[in-house]
Amino acid sequence: MSPITPKDWKNYPDTTTPITAEALEDMETRLGAYADTVSAAAGAATGLASATGLASARPAATAVPAGSLYVASDTGEVSRSNGSAWTTLGRVYPDLGVTASERPLYFDFTDTTTFARGWTVAAGVAPTPAGGVVAPPNTTENVVVRASESIGDVEFTWKITTSGVVSAGATWGVIAKFLDGSNYLMLRLTPSGTLDIFKRDGGTFTALTAPVVPTAAINTPYWFRGSVVGNTLSLERWADDPAKGGSPTHTATHVLTGGDATKFGAGVRGKVGLRHNSIEAATLDDLIIRPLGRPPRQRDVQVFTSSGMWTKPAGAAADPRATVRAVLVGGGGGGGGGARRASGTATCGGRGGGGGAVLDLTMPATNCAASGAITVGAGGAGGAARTVNDSNGPNGSTGGATVAVILTGAGVSQLRSGEGGGGAGGATTAGSPGYGGAGQFSGAYGAGGSVGAAGVVGATGTSSGGGGGGGGGGLAASPAALAGGAGSFRGATATGGAGGSAPGGAGGSGASVNFGLPIFGQAVSGSGGGGGASSAGSDGGDGGAGQDYGGGGGGGGSCLNGFASGAGGSGAPGIAIIITEWGG
Repeated sequence: MSPITPKDWKNYPDTTTPITAEALEDMETRLGAYADTVSAAAGAATGLASATGLASARPAATAVPAGSLYVASDTGEVSRSNGSAWTTLGRVYPDLGVTASERPLYFDFTDTTTFARGWTVAAGVAPTPAGGVVAPPNTTENVVVRASESIGDVEFTWKITTSGVVSAGATWGVIAKFLDGSNYLMLRLTPSGTLDIFKRDGGTFTALTAPVVPTAAINTPYWFRGSVVGNTLSLERWADDPAKGGSPTHTATHVLTGGDATKFGAGVRGKVGLRHNSIEAATLDDLIIRPLGRPPRQRDVQVFTSSGMWTKPAGAAADPRATVRAVLVGGGGGGGGGARRASGTATCGGRGGGGGAVLDLTMPATNCAASGAITVGAGGAGGAARTVNDSNGPNGSTGGATVAVILTGAGVSQLRSGEGGGGAGGATTAGSPGYGGAGQFSGAYGAGGSVGAAGVVGATGTSSGGGGGGGGGGLAASPAALAGGAGSFRGATATGGAGGSAPGGAGGSGASVNFGLPIFGQAVSGSGGGGGASSAGSDGGDGGAGQDYGGGGGGGGSCLNGFASGAGGSGAPGIAIIITEWGG
């Protein structure tokens, strides 16, 4: 199906045939710019809806008749039931969060009071739409302009339907750069044979270009697209709606120079409007005014792998719609070192370090200070190897929290993502694993362990925080060497660093994160290191290091007197990523 306008959609009779993706995209664009009712797009869609309300309150599709429409007042989503399921048709945005000069406008003229709202008469009288079109109110000069918008570059699309008689007069013209009633630019069609680009300078009309085109047929619709971009003016005549694709049948262009460029060209802003001054009775419909001067969306990304200062970009400080997104990962805890004990004494290996927490929060830039200190949490050191007989392993160190002191307002000035705890050292009794960092998405706990048993895998935690380190292998009283446990990774067991193989194998370090744009904050955290294996006739295996960012270190493997136990793996440091967006 071809793209459809809101006017077509209102009369769309088939409630079962799917609308194509292209048609939905075009409808969403036009509904988003719909300005023909008091409450704009939302009012148009809501008036057609069988029900409105919060998205969460939408009834089951089976509970309403087929063809029913529902408009979600909180999300703007427009959906239609076929009796068994809802289909999303698009969204309406009654408040696009942009200034009047930036918002596109769509008029289908089904509302007879269109020109009573947002328009002002600059000459003559305002027309009154009837039957969904605008006919000339008389044969004298009539000019209406938008009252509040001040627009630079702009694109217009509109439809003209000729009457039963093609006269020598001109049809409705669109106005750009309206400075006052005597100074503006105008684009229009003369059905008898020209595409006109005019300037009105000091009250005098001058044709800048007027190429000859075939005479228009009677009672026939034609579409037009015109634009003013910098110093370039263009006007196109189409056989069908340009939204459907294809090419214009005829074009006219003109480049402003000299005084014209100074008065009406690049950088100059003015009102937009309509003018008619002719006996030609052609009607106007489906007018779209689309400002082109809005700057593209800007993005600033500041990445901190060490502590520093964040500064809000100047563009964001000047844009009330700007947003700041903070992605913080706390440092992971270090794994505990393995025990060193006499033969016949059962031990457990060092426990795994906990993973750092993740915070991913987007807020208005107005909630943020002009600058703020960023503290990136360090990874905790792993417990050292034991080289003294009959000794328990040392504990791993706790990692550091990652903190962004960027907020304004009373009470709260900082965002924080918690650190992972250090794992307990190997011993003859069970000890505590490193705790997972506290925050929006908590880090995983490191692995615990039992006396005389192989190391266990790091805990799963959430699907987003740093992975927990695997436990180091303990020694059985027999004595017998035992393997280390694997680290965890984003909520999945045994997917971080591999556990060391007995006897005395070192734990693996797992995979680090390579992030890019767009950043998925919950995918910035790293895996926990694997636990080292124990040995009854050599040194114990070292625990693997936690991986960037926020992964916990693996525990070290135990050993017998006379050998060195495995050292705990170090925790991975945290990171802070501050993404600011504005404009667009």
